[in-house]
Amino acid sequence: MIRCNLAILLTERNLKITKVANDTGISRTTLTSLSKNDSQGIQFETINKLCTYLKISPTDFFTYIPMNFDISIYIDTNSGEFVFNKTFELFLNLYEPMKEKKSYSFIAKLVGIHNNVACEDVEIIEHVTGGKVDFIFHDIYIYPDNVSEQKSIKEAFNKIPTPFLADIEKQAKLAITDEVQKIDDGKLLSEFHFDWFGESDKVLKEK
Repeated sequence: MIRCNLAILLTERNLKITKVANDTGISRTTLTSLSKNDSQGIQFETINKLCTYLKISPTDFFTYIPMNFDISIYIDTNSGEFVFNKTFELFLNLYEPMKEKKSYSFIAKLVGIHNNVACEDVEIIEHVTGGKVDFIFHDIYIYPDNVSEQKSIKEAFNKIPTPFLADIEKQAKLAITDEVQKIDDGKLLSEFHFDWFGESDKVLKEK
């Protein structure tokens, strides 16, 4: 994984993106994307301008760790009726050079409101064909599926610097948001609670 350190570098120098854009001629859109680590790539000319402007080397501009990841989600739904299983699986695969892929399974529990009524059941069924469904998710809890894997999960995550862990959480949020938005009239007004190591009692009590 590789990260751009622009946001940190600007904060350390008390610089705003607007000023950097004005001084360097680099667009605000490009700078914002780089600072949020949303960019799919960066031109050498842009790197050169920023390194010169900030008086740094490319090694200061980027941080790299020899690890990569991908995330997938499995939602079990029944066909025919409107059924949403609010507890679904999130799979995180970690890749390290010369090592086997490590796969970890997490439960993502969605707590929501259906037609202005708080929902605690595992699934919501809308029996009226074509009826309007107003489903708003207000909390999402993510925790290990298998308690016995807690130790290995913690060991793997201890190798990941905090900024990269934040990237993993961001991708998990995007994956979940994408699935929720596929639900008819579903809305996501949620707080995400990550309990990667299964150390919090609150998450389990919310089940």
